[in-house]
Amino acid sequence: MIPVRRIRLSAALAIAVAHPLFGQQFRVELDSRFQSVAYRGWQADSILAAQAVTSAYGGPATPDGFALRCFPGAQYCYYFRPGKPLRAHPWTTSARGSVWGLGVGGLSFHAASLAAFDPGSGESWPGSTPALRLVEGYARLAAGNWDFRAGRQYVASRFGLRGLDGIRAGLEVSRLGLELTGYGGWILARGSSLPVLSPALNPLNEFRPRRRQLLGGIQLGLRQGALVLRGTYEREFDPGPRYLAGERVGLDLWAALPGDFRFSFGADYDLGMGWWGSAEARLSFAPEDWLIADLGARRYRPYFELWSVWPAFTPVPYNALSGNLSVSLGRFISVRAGGEVYRYAPTGAASPLLVETSDRGWRGSLGAGYRDRRLAASANYFLELGPGAGAGGVEGKVSYHSGSDFTLSLYGSYLRRPLELRFNESALGILEAAVEYRPSDRVELGLELGRYAEDRDRPDAAAVSWDQLRLATRVTIVLRGGARGSGLPAAVLRMPRGPSGR
Repeated sequence: MIPVRRIRLSAALAIAVAHPLFGQQFRVELDSRFQSVAYRGWQADSILAAQAVTSAYGGPATPDGFALRCFPGAQYCYYFRPGKPLRAHPWTTSARGSVWGLGVGGLSFHAASLAAFDPGSGESWPGSTPALRLVEGYARLAAGNWDFRAGRQYVASRFGLRGLDGIRAGLEVSRLGLELTGYGGWILARGSSLPVLSPALNPLNEFRPRRRQLLGGIQLGLRQGALVLRGTYEREFDPGPRYLAGERVGLDLWAALPGDFRFSFGADYDLGMGWWGSAEARLSFAPEDWLIADLGARRYRPYFELWSVWPAFTPVPYNALSGNLSVSLGRFISVRAGGEVYRYAPTGAASPLLVETSDRGWRGSLGAGYRDRRLAASANYFLELGPGAGAGGVEGKVSYHSGSDFTLSLYGSYLRRPLELRFNESALGILEAAVEYRPSDRVELGLELGRYAEDRDRPDAAAVSWDQLRLATRVTIVLRGGARGSGLPAAVLRMPRGPSGR
């Protein structure tokens, strides 16, 4: 525990340092959420093979009716039985803030943190370890056409959002339409604000590197009228023996064509594995505001760092064609439809599965919406059939806005998910009600109550039902201070707009 004297001394020092900087400004957003949820896992178990009985469906089972996995000549048979119900009460609080106007033109500091813990059961709620983490924290200096950042930050590129502890420098030459960005540092784990060596990622065990990997990258953008080009190169490597952990190059293009048409294209190549990665192309048409239509083609191949075990399985890509259409029927009503067909490339496996499986699938959706000044409603139907599994269901939402301070929402959905290679079909129904209240532009309160009803349809004793109530509360507070202005640092106001211009 931190001594009270140290806290008082730190606070006094902060006030003393901040006092002369009368021109400084800050913005802090605090968001605290509390939930009450229940969940239920599976418990591995086994019995002697001699105790197995033949079930009504012809397979081996336990005497109390659980399906078994028995191997020829093995002494034991294995199965899963439902685990005990667990109730968790995760409480998360995030803080995000910026400080600027510190006497140095263009200098600002930005930070974001997350605190999470579960005061309920002794089981660890996902994401609650460690209890306190730094999500983002960097200093930024925007001087003229230059932009420098140092600290924990995230870089958005064709390869996704990459977190790193390092530096980034950007240069914009407006008269030539050029943007150049370089960055480098120690990588954070993908999809996380933690380093890959964090104890919270222990389930990876020996499949993690022994050192934090380094990332270096460069982006070059060109904007000429209605055309935007951006190229990206990234290289990941081990700082010790200089082992290559990953190397990719990518290209993105956006173009506004005559006649309300827009075209986008992107592709990347994995230099480490020596193959093409993901790619996509899309042509959209949006005259006025009443019609939006697009046709697209894409190819997706998952990417894994070379230090992981997954590249050894040689992941294959799938190719897809898609189309979407949205039409406004008057001022308040809109309808939409979309669909996609996809097919996986041949795996080339030396020992294929003993059963015949499909290598293609499709998905589609239909929907409608209504919106006026106070009422908004939407309904959707979706269906997907693919290799080994399928999904289908409906969902709808209705929201009522009583001006600027009160919102009431109702949400409902029903989903069925059959599995082809297992005798199991699950169904999930959800009904939720939510209330949001904004007494001022700096405070927002929220309350959600939902009922989840899940049933598993299978011919053995594992066909359990799991119904529960979920409660969630939310409080968001925005603090601002300093000289009057827009509430945003000048560096943020000078940020370039995206390719769409919005």
